[in-house]
Amino acid sequence: YFDEFIKNYISENDKILDYGCGPGTFSVKLSSMTKNQVYGIDISKKFIEECEILKKTLKIDNFHPQHVEGKKLPYDDNSFDLILLFDVIHHLEDINENFVEIKRVLKKSGKLVIYEPNKLNPLIALMHIIDPIERGLLRVGTKKKYSNILRKYEMIEIEQKYSGIVVGPDSKIFSYLSKVLNYSFMYKIFGWLNPKIVIVAKNNS
Repeated sequence: YFDEFIKNYISENDKILDYGCGPGTFSVKLSSMTKNQVYGIDISKKFIEECEILKKTLKIDNFHPQHVEGKKLPYDDNSFDLILLFDVIHHLEDINENFVEIKRVLKKSGKLVIYEPNKLNPLIALMHIIDPIERGLLRVGTKKKYSNILRKYEMIEIEQKYSGIVVGPDSKIFSYLSKVLNYSFMYKIFGWLNPKIVIVAKNNS
């Protein structure tokens, strides 16, 4: 789901930032889609260590993971063609402060790709209620909420949809349900039950 979707929005010379890169799973995917550089940042030192191991194991030269403690990003204005936020927004203590920096380093007409859990899915909602670390989703978690954030920072939405992507241990049940939900005729009726929301937006200033 990720590869097929995001390749439509990446050019081979794009400089990319994976904001909240975690252990580097998606940074690695992005590094194979551009001839330019991919930068990954995370507040977790452990995740950055895992990124370094993954980078070394796969012998990737254009991926640069970095530990960042504060909200201020160590990059110049208008640095990136594309910024990915995968399962990040609902973890942010101050969405506004983070987005000021995200907008600053994103080039004019650069793209922002957001993946977030869909709290309309009852299993996703329950999981995030139970886990204290994930409860930030209760503040956001719907298309309208993310649209409001993007509009505030003068981002124009290019595409917004529900996605069947599931991050975590392999599950045949989840994979099967995602596949069924994304058949065209099923998606029209039950697409809103997908586990993820994906949004692509363009910087308009």
